[in-house]
Amino acid sequence: MSCLLGNTWSSVLTFAATLETQHLLAAVSHGFALAVRAPVVWEGHDVSFQEKHFNGLNRRGWCRALALLPCLVRARSLRLSSFRDSNLQLFAASTLQRASREFCSQVVVLPYSFCKEHCGEHIDLPSPRHLGAQRRTDARKKGGGLLLGTGPLQWDEENSRSFAVRLEVLSPGERLDIGVTAQAPFAHFASEATGRRRPQVAFAEDLLSSWVVESSGLLVGSHAGLRIRDERWNARSLCAGDLVRLTVMMNGELHLSVNGDSVAMWRAQIPCRIPIFPVVDLFEGAPQIRLEPLNFDGK
Repeated sequence: MSCLLGNTWSSVLTFAATLETQHLLAAVSHGFALAVRAPVVWEGHDVSFQEKHFNGLNRRGWCRALALLPCLVRARSLRLSSFRDSNLQLFAASTLQRASREFCSQVVVLPYSFCKEHCGEHIDLPSPRHLGAQRRTDARKKGGGLLLGTGPLQWDEENSRSFAVRLEVLSPGERLDIGVTAQAPFAHFASEATGRRRPQVAFAEDLLSSWVVESSGLLVGSHAGLRIRDERWNARSLCAGDLVRLTVMMNGELHLSVNGDSVAMWRAQIPCRIPIFPVVDLFEGAPQIRLEPLNFDGK
């Protein structure tokens, strides 16, 4: 009887399955517990894991997120939200990548996405995977368009780290800043000791441990002597449809390309041993962009 109940409810729960409802429904009855673990329930879903789903990973090597992976073989994608504990996030990300190859190899694991918890006041993230972002049209003042990546950039076969953004909507003359930071999103907005928000974070150049290219080609950030300009870069010349890729080389150089063509380079001296996270600042207007992680087809 419980097996029949599980099969019956599995098709119904497909429309309501989330990690939160999974926990609540499992507490209702054994039948619901079986139903919510059926792969069909998660078919086509984009699953977002939070920090609490990895509790115990450091101590036991196992956690709630890993236990659920065999049920997610029909999901569309897996992603991590932003963690308060950046060390745990790095460990969870690498563990999730390895475990997913064993338990649900056909599911896309996003290495990073835009952080919903820590973004500009004028930003909307309309898609469940948080790859798309738009600056609201009712924003009358400049600023409030900060976007941070949830996870660090990965090394590729050419010994570089990169991310790209597709400019889906961009009016003539609108600017954006782009760069990387060595701090996870939460670290920019609260002190580890007090948990209090850092209210001064309003623009990309306010970020801790950051390297940001302004629209004029000036490299700015929190490190002394960073103000380096490459006159070849002018973000105001970008057009809707362009693909802008930022690449950090092993020697610390920062490169920007547009539609595959190299445009500008800065000797930023970014250390190769530190994790770096994507940064985009939609400074003005109402642009819409899509983050395109490495080796992700966007489907």
